[in-house]
Amino acid sequence: MTDGRTDVVTPDGTTTSSELRAGESYARPAGGEHEVVNAGGSALAFVEIELKRK
Repeated sequence: MTDGRTDVVTPDGTTTSSELRAGESYARPAGGEHEVVNAGGSALAFVEIELKRK
């Protein structure tokens, strides 16, 4: 929805940064508990879709 930068932080403190671009998809490996942090200097909006197995 908007351009921005995120940091994904796992419970062990590992941080992975990503640049997001409006209108472009983004994917990362499935699994694991995480927190997504807005690491940019302005508001960030994005849609996250998680696929779950039954």
